[in-house]
Amino acid sequence: MMQVGRYGAVTDTQKETLEGINYNAKELLTFINNLLDEAQYDTKKLRPVPVEFKPSDWLRESISAVKPLAEQKNLILVYEVADEMPPMLRHDPEWLRKILNNLLSNAIKFTHKGHVAVIVTKVDEKQWMLAVEDSGQGIPTSDLAHIFEAFWQGDGSVTRDANRGVGLGLSIVKRLTRILGGEIVVESVVGKGSTFKVTLPFEVKEKE
Repeated sequence: MMQVGRYGAVTDTQKETLEGINYNAKELLTFINNLLDEAQYDTKKLRPVPVEFKPSDWLRESISAVKPLAEQKNLILVYEVADEMPPMLRHDPEWLRKILNNLLSNAIKFTHKGHVAVIVTKVDEKQWMLAVEDSGQGIPTSDLAHIFEAFWQGDGSVTRDANRGVGLGLSIVKRLTRILGGEIVVESVVGKGSTFKVTLPFEVKEKE
């Protein structure tokens, strides 16, 4: 309400401060949601709910949620669903969205210039792939073995300046991917960027 001038005119300095408050409030909400999700996955209280959906619509809607973050950093954000993908998938779109949002948030956070790209493509008759590529600062080889561990964060100078999270995003991504019957791998070169590849079955079956 203060940002839109509900209580009077807002100066540029005040507007900048309010934007910072708003951003950090959203960051804290993300941390809390990740903590709650991690606890629920540990107790196996959450299960996927598969429904049929169009991958092209799902991807476009998912990208729209993070597009403002990329625009704030003047990053090029591109996405594509390969022609060979089937028109419909049977999966849990919300779990898939959580996987993609975590990967995209990390990509945007650690990329200061260049691009972030999302590609959805067919691997074979049984599997498809969700790939998130960035031209960011990359991940040191020594850190690659630990990045999916809960609460783990890199301490090197390459990640210190942008490391603002609590180390749960990638842990949740890997956990969700496994529950959905898939695998995740990462390729990265320091100074050139990273690519996270999530391979999933075309259909996730409902749990009894």
